[in-house]
Amino acid sequence: MAVIAEELAKKQREISVAEFFERNRHLLGFDNPRKALLMVVKEAVDNSLDAAEEARILPEINVEIIKLEEKRYRVIIEDNGPGIVRKQIPKIFAKLLYGSKFHKLSSSRGQQGLGISAAVLYSQLTTGKPATILSKIGKGQKAHLFKLKINTSTNNPDVIEDTEQEWDGKEHGVRIEVDLEGEYLKGRQSVDEYLKETAIVNPHTTIIYTNPEAEQIIFPRASEELPPEVKEIQPHPYGVELGLLMKMLENTECRTLQQFLTTEFVRVGPGTAKEICQNAALLPSTKPKEVSRDMAEQLYRGIQKTKIMAPPTDCISPIGAELLEKGLRKEINAEFYTAVTRPPEVYRGNPFVIEVGCAFGGEQHAEETVRILRFANRVPLLYQQGACATINAIQNTAWRTYGLQQSNGALPVGPCTIVIHMSSVWVPFTSESKEAIAHYPEIIKEVKLALQECGRRLGMFVNKKRRIGEEFKKRSYIEKYIPHVADALSKIVGLPEARKKEIEEKLAEILEHTRGELEEIGIDNPDYDPELAKIGREEEETVTGEEEKKRGSRRSSSGTRSQGQEREKSGKTDQIDVRWAEDGQKMATKTKSKNVVEEIKEIAQQMYERIKKLKQPEIEMPIRALINVEYDEKEGYFKLLNKKKSRTLTASTIKTFAQTLRMMELSKQLVETDDIATKREAYYVSKNWGDARFIEQPESDNTMDDIEAMLAVNREQIGFIPEEKGGDVAGRLSVIDKDQDTGKEIRIDCTKFGSGAYSVPSSVEHLKFDTDAKFILAIETAGMFQRLVKHNYWKKTNCVLISMGGVPTRACRRFIRKLADEKKLPVYVFADSDPYGFGSIYRTLKVGSGNAAHINEFFCVPQAKFLGVTPQDIIDYKLPTHPLKEVDVKKIKDLIKNDPFIKHHKEWQKALEQMAKMKVRAEQQALAAWGLNFVMEKYLPDKLKNPKTWLP
Repeated sequence: MAVIAEELAKKQREISVAEFFERNRHLLGFDNPRKALLMVVKEAVDNSLDAAEEARILPEINVEIIKLEEKRYRVIIEDNGPGIVRKQIPKIFAKLLYGSKFHKLSSSRGQQGLGISAAVLYSQLTTGKPATILSKIGKGQKAHLFKLKINTSTNNPDVIEDTEQEWDGKEHGVRIEVDLEGEYLKGRQSVDEYLKETAIVNPHTTIIYTNPEAEQIIFPRASEELPPEVKEIQPHPYGVELGLLMKMLENTECRTLQQFLTTEFVRVGPGTAKEICQNAALLPSTKPKEVSRDMAEQLYRGIQKTKIMAPPTDCISPIGAELLEKGLRKEINAEFYTAVTRPPEVYRGNPFVIEVGCAFGGEQHAEETVRILRFANRVPLLYQQGACATINAIQNTAWRTYGLQQSNGALPVGPCTIVIHMSSVWVPFTSESKEAIAHYPEIIKEVKLALQECGRRLGMFVNKKRRIGEEFKKRSYIEKYIPHVADALSKIVGLPEARKKEIEEKLAEILEHTRGELEEIGIDNPDYDPELAKIGREEEETVTGEEEKKRGSRRSSSGTRSQGQEREKSGKTDQIDVRWAEDGQKMATKTKSKNVVEEIKEIAQQMYERIKKLKQPEIEMPIRALINVEYDEKEGYFKLLNKKKSRTLTASTIKTFAQTLRMMELSKQLVETDDIATKREAYYVSKNWGDARFIEQPESDNTMDDIEAMLAVNREQIGFIPEEKGGDVAGRLSVIDKDQDTGKEIRIDCTKFGSGAYSVPSSVEHLKFDTDAKFILAIETAGMFQRLVKHNYWKKTNCVLISMGGVPTRACRRFIRKLADEKKLPVYVFADSDPYGFGSIYRTLKVGSGNAAHINEFFCVPQAKFLGVTPQDIIDYKLPTHPLKEVDVKKIKDLIKNDPFIKHHKEWQKALEQMAKMKVRAEQQALAAWGLNFVMEKYLPDKLKNPKTWLP
């Protein structure tokens, strides 16, 4: 083994830092040709800016990129800085980790002494050519010209040429020229974008840029004032770790511990130094070089126990909210701008300031994620966005509050650009390429606070814009719908054409006189520079045709709902619509003398009279909801209370007003001509009403219901009929109808339909019945109805089977009620054991609905009893179940708390509470678990024999 160890030892040798980065150039950001070209320009420009600012010179930088051949370029950067003395030139440009910023605590672009030497290293690796540097330090002096390479084995410069020459027309400055392998593309991560963003956050700088296409772009300075000069500070005690503290103690020239603390650290005076020593249990007179490791740890803990002021902030150089906003205005043509500079904070003892700017609206894309511009010490960060602490802060800010769209944990979406700048004496980058800021909690917190401050201002603007937009919409509604109101009103009342014009004028006066002047929001940005904004955006990756189609389809699918979806949203689907059928006989008698046409004309006339007096017209109608009904146990149905809603004509309601009057006009026409229209036909008639047309049928159905309630009649009396099937009937029943042509009676035997059934018509008042049946069995599902019909269950029990098909229609309910009343038959209901079966299907059949309370008296079956399935049946018959969904639990709570019928019957409350406790529901078909005919052979016979198991 000793031999092997000896052999291995021979292979081990020191690795030069240059050699390391030679093999790992991606760590410095040179991981692809496009990015490499950017990094070379970036490092040279950053150095030029730092040098000029330190010398208090307004920077002027020339950047030229020359294309030599395919993927080979020459980059030339020239500045007007103070220049570099001769002996330092080789080390600065051809020695990695050599510079003046690493040990200096003040805000600067360079930190590690890697950037420009890394650019020279990459140039050398890809082309084999040396870098050429020309430097002049003063007027009347000659310039020094160097051609340099890096010896990667030793990390020392190899000087190929060292000469002096005249540099006419130049008092001082540096020029660097390198050849490299690269790729020039325009776009968000290009040299063009980097230089543009650099100009935006360094308004005191002039940049003259010549791109590989020989196009010259000048970014002129916008300010003649340099940023305030930053001052170097000593380390802050809170930012020093134990190992570094021990090193400082070893290297200090101070004679006492107290002197060491006051000299080597910032914000530590004699009093604070004594307090630190006291907390560390060390004497202030202790010699630093005699401090052991254990004593150093005591000192470290003593520092943490002592309250020490935050470091000064004159060592950092924020851009300032005003200049940050000004830069945004030049780049983005928006409607709203804001910027925030946060108070200085500290991480690991390092002071830093966070600045955030925001531009919203204007020419920005509304359906894309927000554009984010990141900067650190006035340097654009174009790569590794996802790894940056600033992005984490943006993703964890609630942008919906401020008017932008946002999915959980994602970047917001909207027409917005966000700028984030961090200025610090030491920016904690995640890698040597300085492209993303590390996730320190203190930094993320400050970024979030700045974003929230900008967000609050943005939210106020978005809300204001929304309010103004709504006002614009209302005003456009006034112009759009006044003619429809006037036209319908004129036709109903029978006014001449001249009066119609008068109505329009008076309505306009009524609706507009209180609205006042409307503020306009738009783009008003004289600082916007379209040529500047265009830089970095040309030749960006375009969306392909297929991608555009996909975007379009996504927009279409998300922006347009089908009719079914709209109905589901409003709670009015065909399945649960409980309002479609003929009126009751009693109601027909009650309203026979009532002239619907005269009622409509009277309502319209009252509106017209108010308009003539310049008063807003109104429509009053009952509230169609459970809050406006009471359960009358004696009568056995929901009765309508006296709560009414009044709809006043305003800019917000004018469309509904117009549609209501148009529908009233159609109803008047139908009644006068003794014609009818189905609900669907009425919806399509509205397509001729221009702007007043209905977009989806639920809108027209709702308007029809309003008119029905307003006139206190049923739908058929105002000329509208349903299209829905009323239900299926089988069993011991003959229905006596009339031949439409001859008027003679027709007897329809419901036992003669074989495997089929008789369908209940939409109008049932003229029907007569003949039966010897003992009861009516109303069944929820068509499937269970078909099973019972298939096996002639009606023969065995001498009953009439009626399929409700979910929530029974008006026709079905009226058919059951009429048959039960005339033939004195009990009604038993067989439905699923779930909140919907209880609270919608059965409750509506028995007592009616809140939506049609004005006609419940004629369209409910008070004598009905709930035979099953009940929650107790699930236990007794061990039925298969399904877990209750969230919507089921909510429905149960709502029924117990708000439904007048359920609240009246403790048996129903107990059943629902039992269901909630069991957390399950069961279907009629669950009985098939014990055999397909178990329902007829066991379940129904048991239930019919035991009425005590029924629910009221």
